[in-house]
Amino acid sequence: MALARALLVAALLLPAQAWAGGAYLVLPPGVVPPPVPDLPVLLVGPEAAGQEIGCSNRDVVVRADGIDVTLRGGCRSLRVEGGRVTVTAELLPGAPLRVGSAGVVVNYALVGFGPPPVVRLTRAGLHASHLERLGETTLSLPVPSAVDNTGPR
Repeated sequence: MALARALLVAALLLPAQAWAGGAYLVLPPGVVPPPVPDLPVLLVGPEAAGQEIGCSNRDVVVRADGIDVTLRGGCRSLRVEGGRVTVTAELLPGAPLRVGSAGVVVNYALVGFGPPPVVRLTRAGLHASHLERLGETTLSLPVPSAVDNTGPR
């Protein structure tokens, strides 16, 4: 009983942490964290070739062929629909990562701590690699994933 009371007092007196657009905010006791806006899906097309794009807390769809693009800031999810694409991305922990076209390479790093992305490679021969941080070389082995040959969903 004393332990439960101590935990309750600590929870009421210690500041809370809230996730807000790519950063943790320390809030005083009793303050409700601000809502995170639900941003529209970020569509990345051929005009993004060679660019670095901010994707903080957004769902991203890459629809282009033959480009290299870097996504920074913690994407909420990533789907690559183009072919011969190389994507280097910072992802939020547990973010869904779906790749379904031929010749796609995704190198990703996590922003923050938590579970790894949920990687789904829908064809054999696709490659997703985990990096400790963007800018380092890729690991020699692909990340294990489920290969689903039933086609796009």
